[in-house]
Parts: sequence; C-alpha cells; structure tokens
Amino acid sequence: MPTDYTDAELLESIRELLNDEVLLAEFMKLCNEIRADIRAHETSTHGTLGPGKKLDD
Repeated sequence: MPTDYTDAELLESIRELLNDEVLLAEFMKLCNEIRADIRAHETSTHGTLGPGKKLDD
C-alpha cells in the first residue's frame, strides 16, 4: 500500500468515507484521537495551547 497519495486519490477516499457510515465513524474516531494526541503533545511541550486557544484556532 503506498504511503504517498495524490490529492485526487485522497479526495476520492474521502468521498468513499462520506458514503459509508461505518467508515465515516471510524475516520471521525481517528481524527478525534489525532486531535487528542496533538493537545497532549502541545500541553506537555508548551504547558498550554495559550490563553483562549483551541486546537482549531
């Protein structure tokens, strides 16, 4: 399985996810896990994301 995908391949994969509720749920779960990992890293590295900052900011 290749590790580098073209933009078109990624978009097609996302379209397939959006059409499959089970895959979409797994994708969203993975996204939430990644966000939690980023928050934990930022907190351990910088102590905080900053005043009033959210990961999405």
